[in-house]
Amino acid sequence: MNVPELVLIDLDKSLTAGEPDPEIQDHLQRSVGLNLGLDFLPGALPYNPATAMFMNPILAADIVWLDAFVANVDRTTRNPNMLLWGDGIWLIDQGASIFPHHRWTNPREQGRRPFPAIKDHVLLTQAGSIVDADVRLAKIGRYGAVERYWQRTGRLAAGERNRRCNRTASGVYGLLHLPAGGSPTVH
Repeated sequence: MNVPELVLIDLDKSLTAGEPDPEIQDHLQRSVGLNLGLDFLPGALPYNPATAMFMNPILAADIVWLDAFVANVDRTTRNPNMLLWGDGIWLIDQGASIFPHHRWTNPREQGRRPFPAIKDHVLLTQAGSIVDADVRLAKIGRYGAVERYWQRTGRLAAGERNRRCNRTASGVYGLLHLPAGGSPTVH
């Protein structure tokens, strides 16, 4: 799965002054200084589910699995959050992932809840076996790429842990009903 490279962005205070929307202005002002972001993909085009584009069923299953794993509510036909760039599909805007983190009360319990929003996933009808995707991807398990990045760059001290959803990788396909043949349908 392609995701733009992580980059460090230093947001200058002067860039916040011209934003007329108060909500965006507030976000920008709180973001002045060093930020973690995703690299720009020049010339990328938005993925359009209405076009007759072939999607590899293995890749589609992997993306559905990942979005179920991180509880991403925002990869629908209305807003697929994927770009076509070069010869591939690139996943962008994972900001809606792990949506319970906005209101942590019991992370362990919240991480084990079913994820009914997966029924609206833009790639669900094109996805191959989610069970096979689980076998391929379960190794990402508890420790994600972002945490490893922060540890490797020294931005996350040894032993320090970010709060995270304790969703278990092996339970992801339990969120979907898999009939004979492994094609996903949603409860």
